[in-house]
Amino acid sequence: MRLLNDELVPVGKVLKSYGIKGWLKIKYFSADYENIKSFKSLFVTIGSDFHPYRNEGIKKLNGFLALKFAGIDTLDAAEIFRGCFIYAERASFIPLKEGEFYLTDIIGLDVIDSKGVYIGKVESFIDVNLKQTLLVVKKEKKEVLIPLIKEFIKEVNLTEKVLVVELPEGLIE
Repeated sequence: MRLLNDELVPVGKVLKSYGIKGWLKIKYFSADYENIKSFKSLFVTIGSDFHPYRNEGIKKLNGFLALKFAGIDTLDAAEIFRGCFIYAERASFIPLKEGEFYLTDIIGLDVIDSKGVYIGKVESFIDVNLKQTLLVVKKEKKEVLIPLIKEFIKEVNLTEKVLVVELPEGLIE
């Protein structure tokens, strides 16, 4: 099944199989795991195609989630998903309140400071723990980690594709 890229959003990555009954240990790209429970279907890339799988169950693990796809019932069947990204249809996302955004929406945004100086581009994010997320910002070959906290993030403008930050001195030097 081929879908347009903007219809599907990455929501996690399969780390490995979990147990012998086809469960997958995944890294979920959100602090709120309730969202993934609401997705009836999820998609996995195998080769260059997206393949749909029915979401049959979710379990919370220590810092991770276990996901069960319908029809994947053995360790061997689950093992083919190792390293694959998991996608959900954007239309199935829970609507956000004013000023909220999904982390996946800020990937690719230009990062500037409050004076308009270009810092780099958001490449990805890292969930350090349940309360701390770091943005991975790249400028040329330099990588900068910026905590995603309101003290540092002053504006997220998805229309203009810009994220404005106010960082303490020395954080990016």
